Amino acid sequence: MSLVDILKAQSVWTYDIMAATADLGEMIREDALTSVNLAQVQSMANQQGIALGTTSLQGAKLEAEFGGDWIWNYDGATLLVQAKKLDAIKGQNFASYTINIDQLKILMTNCTDGYFSDAKAIPLYVFYNTFIDDDHKDDVGCIMIHAKTLWTWLCTNGQSDQKTATVSPTQMKTAGAGPWWQIFSS
Repeated sequence: MSLVDILKAQSVWTYDIMAATADLGEMIREDALTSVNLAQVQSMANQQGIALGTTSLQGAKLEAEFGGDWIWNYDGATLLVQAKKLDAIKGQNFASYTINIDQLKILMTNCTDGYFSDAKAIPLYVFYNTFIDDDHKDDVGCIMIHAKTLWTWLCTNGQSDQKTATVSPTQMKTAGAGPWWQIFSS
Protein backbone atom coordinates (compact mmCIF):
# COMPACT_ATOMS: atom_id res chain seq x y z
CA MET A 1 0.00 0.00 0.00
CA SER A 2 1.44 3.38 -1.02
CA LEU A 3 0.98 6.72 0.74
CA VAL A 4 -1.47 7.67 -2.02
CA ASP A 5 -3.54 4.54 -1.26
CA ILE A 6 -3.48 5.35 2.47
CA LEU A 7 -4.68 8.91 1.85
CA LYS A 8 -7.40 7.70 -0.51
CA ALA A 9 -8.67 5.31 2.18
CA GLN A 10 -8.72 8.09 4.80
CA SER A 11 -10.52 10.36 2.36
CA VAL A 12 -13.31 7.78 2.05
CA TRP A 13 -13.39 7.32 5.85
CA THR A 14 -13.61 11.11 6.36
CA TYR A 15 -16.48 11.42 3.89
CA ASP A 16 -18.36 8.51 5.45
CA ILE A 17 -17.91 9.50 9.12
CA MET A 18 -19.02 13.06 8.41
CA ALA A 19 -22.15 11.70 6.68
CA ALA A 20 -22.84 9.19 9.48
CA THR A 21 -22.60 11.82 12.20
CA ALA A 22 -24.80 14.19 10.19
CA ASP A 23 -27.41 11.42 9.92
CA LEU A 24 -27.48 11.44 13.75
CA GLY A 25 -28.16 15.17 13.74
CA GLU A 26 -24.63 16.08 14.71
CA MET A 27 -21.50 16.79 12.66
CA ILE A 28 -18.15 15.49 13.86
CA ARG A 29 -15.72 18.23 14.86
CA GLU A 30 -12.78 19.20 12.68
CA ASP A 31 -10.22 18.56 15.43
CA ALA A 32 -11.58 15.03 15.92
CA LEU A 33 -11.35 14.32 12.19
CA THR A 34 -7.78 15.62 12.16
CA SER A 35 -6.74 13.56 15.18
CA VAL A 36 -8.09 10.33 13.72
CA ASN A 37 -6.81 11.03 10.21
CA LEU A 38 -3.29 11.80 11.43
CA ALA A 39 -3.15 8.73 13.68
CA GLN A 40 -4.49 6.43 10.95
CA VAL A 41 -2.30 7.79 8.17
CA GLN A 42 0.84 7.63 10.32
CA SER A 43 0.03 4.14 11.62
CA MET A 44 -0.61 2.76 8.13
CA ALA A 45 2.54 4.47 6.81
CA ASN A 46 4.57 2.88 9.60
CA GLN A 47 3.09 -0.55 8.84
CA GLN A 48 4.06 -0.16 5.18
CA GLY A 49 7.58 1.13 5.96
CA ILE A 50 6.79 4.54 4.44
CA ALA A 51 9.04 7.29 5.83
CA LEU A 52 6.35 9.80 6.77
CA GLY A 53 6.77 12.03 9.80
CA THR A 54 3.67 13.54 11.37
CA THR A 55 3.61 16.17 14.10
CA SER A 56 0.25 17.33 15.42
CA LEU A 57 0.08 20.96 16.50
CA GLN A 58 -3.43 20.66 17.95
CA GLY A 59 -2.86 19.02 21.34
CA ALA A 60 0.09 21.20 22.21
CA LYS A 61 -1.99 24.31 21.44
CA LEU A 62 0.56 25.35 18.81
CA GLU A 63 -1.99 25.87 16.04
CA ALA A 64 -2.29 29.59 16.84
CA GLU A 65 1.48 30.05 16.74
CA PHE A 66 2.13 28.12 13.53
CA GLY A 67 -1.16 28.62 11.67
CA GLY A 68 -1.48 24.90 10.99
CA ASP A 69 -2.96 21.79 12.55
CA TRP A 70 -0.05 19.52 11.67
CA ILE A 71 3.30 19.09 9.98
CA TRP A 72 4.11 16.33 7.53
CA ASN A 73 7.69 15.51 6.60
CA TYR A 74 7.99 13.30 3.56
CA ASP A 75 10.69 12.71 0.96
CA GLY A 76 12.67 15.80 2.01
CA ALA A 77 9.64 18.10 2.04
CA THR A 78 8.02 19.82 5.00
CA LEU A 79 4.31 20.52 4.71
CA LEU A 80 2.52 22.78 7.20
CA VAL A 81 -1.18 21.96 6.97
CA GLN A 82 -4.33 23.66 8.23
CA ALA A 83 -7.59 21.69 8.08
CA LYS A 84 -11.13 22.99 7.70
CA LYS A 85 -14.35 21.02 7.80
CA LEU A 86 -17.25 21.54 5.44
CA ASP A 87 -20.18 23.16 7.18
CA ALA A 88 -23.21 21.52 5.59
CA ILE A 89 -26.67 20.32 6.42
CA LYS A 90 -27.84 17.16 4.68
CA GLY A 91 -30.50 17.89 2.10
CA GLN A 92 -29.76 21.60 2.03
CA ASN A 93 -28.11 23.35 -0.88
CA PHE A 94 -25.62 25.31 1.22
CA ALA A 95 -22.13 24.16 2.06
CA SER A 96 -19.12 26.25 2.97
CA TYR A 97 -15.78 26.46 4.74
CA THR A 98 -14.82 29.30 7.05
CA ILE A 99 -11.26 30.59 6.65
CA ASN A 100 -9.66 32.62 9.44
CA ILE A 101 -7.66 35.25 7.53
CA ASP A 102 -5.09 35.89 10.31
CA GLN A 103 -4.48 32.15 10.63
CA LEU A 104 -3.93 31.86 6.87
CA LYS A 105 -1.41 34.72 6.97
CA ILE A 106 0.46 33.14 9.91
CA LEU A 107 0.63 29.82 8.06
CA MET A 108 2.11 31.43 4.95
CA THR A 109 4.52 33.64 6.91
CA ASN A 110 5.88 30.69 8.91
CA CYS A 111 6.73 28.94 5.64
CA THR A 112 8.38 31.90 3.92
CA ASP A 113 9.89 34.15 6.60
CA GLY A 114 9.28 32.38 9.88
CA TYR A 115 9.95 29.16 11.70
CA PHE A 116 9.92 26.88 8.63
CA SER A 117 11.60 29.23 6.15
CA ASP A 118 14.89 27.29 6.21
CA ALA A 119 13.05 24.05 5.49
CA LYS A 120 11.24 25.64 2.56
CA ALA A 121 7.96 24.37 3.94
CA ILE A 122 4.85 24.22 1.82
CA PRO A 123 1.76 25.89 3.36
CA LEU A 124 -1.39 23.90 2.62
CA TYR A 125 -5.08 23.78 3.47
CA VAL A 126 -7.01 20.51 3.63
CA PHE A 127 -10.79 20.57 3.45
CA TYR A 128 -12.84 17.68 4.88
CA ASN A 129 -16.01 16.97 2.91
CA THR A 130 -19.21 15.00 2.67
CA PHE A 131 -22.45 15.24 0.64
CA ILE A 132 -20.74 16.53 -2.51
CA ASP A 133 -19.88 13.50 -4.69
CA ASP A 134 -20.73 9.96 -3.53
CA ASP A 135 -19.04 8.38 -6.56
CA HIS A 136 -15.54 9.72 -5.85
CA LYS A 137 -15.15 9.77 -2.06
CA ASP A 138 -11.43 8.99 -2.38
CA ASP A 139 -11.02 12.21 -4.37
CA VAL A 140 -13.38 14.54 -2.49
CA GLY A 141 -13.42 13.39 1.16
CA CYS A 142 -10.20 15.32 1.74
CA ILE A 143 -9.11 17.97 -0.76
CA MET A 144 -6.03 20.17 -0.61
CA ILE A 145 -4.99 23.58 -1.92
CA HIS A 146 -1.76 25.54 -1.59
CA ALA A 147 -2.28 28.34 0.93
CA LYS A 148 -0.87 30.95 -1.47
CA THR A 149 -3.37 29.87 -4.12
CA LEU A 150 -6.16 30.17 -1.55
CA TRP A 151 -4.88 33.63 -0.54
CA THR A 152 -4.75 34.79 -4.17
CA TRP A 153 -8.31 33.56 -4.70
CA LEU A 154 -9.51 35.39 -1.55
CA CYS A 155 -7.78 38.62 -2.66
CA THR A 156 -9.23 38.39 -6.17
CA ASN A 157 -12.71 37.83 -4.75
CA GLY A 158 -12.63 40.66 -2.21
CA GLN A 159 -12.42 38.58 0.98
CA SER A 160 -8.84 39.31 2.10
CA ASP A 161 -9.71 42.33 4.28
CA GLN A 162 -12.23 40.46 6.41
CA LYS A 163 -11.66 38.64 9.71
CA THR A 164 -13.03 35.45 8.17
CA ALA A 165 -13.84 34.39 4.64
CA THR A 166 -16.52 31.97 3.52
CA VAL A 167 -15.86 29.81 0.49
CA SER A 168 -17.74 26.94 -1.12
CA PRO A 169 -16.43 23.57 -2.33
CA THR A 170 -17.14 24.65 -5.92
CA GLN A 171 -15.12 27.84 -5.43
CA MET A 172 -12.19 25.86 -4.01
CA LYS A 173 -12.30 23.41 -6.89
CA THR A 174 -12.31 26.32 -9.34
CA ALA A 175 -9.35 27.84 -7.45
CA GLY A 176 -7.37 24.62 -7.90
CA ALA A 177 -8.09 22.36 -4.92
CA GLY A 178 -7.69 18.68 -5.64
CA PRO A 179 -7.50 15.38 -3.79
CA TRP A 180 -5.11 15.54 -0.84
CA TRP A 181 -3.25 12.51 -2.14
CA GLN A 182 -2.21 14.26 -5.40
CA ILE A 183 0.76 16.03 -3.85
CA PHE A 184 2.26 12.61 -3.06
CA SER A 185 1.49 10.98 -6.42
CA SER A 186 4.61 12.01 -8.35
